[in-house]
Amino acid sequence: FFKPFNDNYGHIEGDRCLQAIANQLKATFCRSGEYVGRYGGEEFVILLNSTDAQTAEREAERIQEAMYFLDYPHAYSSVANRVTVSQGVFAFQPTGKDNVAELYATADRAL
Repeated sequence: FFKPFNDNYGHIEGDRCLQAIANQLKATFCRSGEYVGRYGGEEFVILLNSTDAQTAEREAERIQEAMYFLDYPHAYSSVANRVTVSQGVFAFQPTGKDNVAELYATADRAL
């Protein structure tokens, strides 16, 4: 869904948009044990310590609210007139032997 943004507004504006999203996410998830990072392209990762599945779902709602209040215009979106996000949410107990690629694949399947 981000390709139409870049195609119509340009990659520089796309980078500005991603920076605005990152800043909004960092402002939203700034408590101890909350980590925000850019995984690649237009994908972000938010890690929350000691969070069960039910709490993770509530935190996903915080992401939706943060994007709503960011209100970054996107006239070419097929979904809304502003930038929106898709989320893959899951909870797991770390074992110390977790495969990062498998964790990302699990989140991707949850989209």
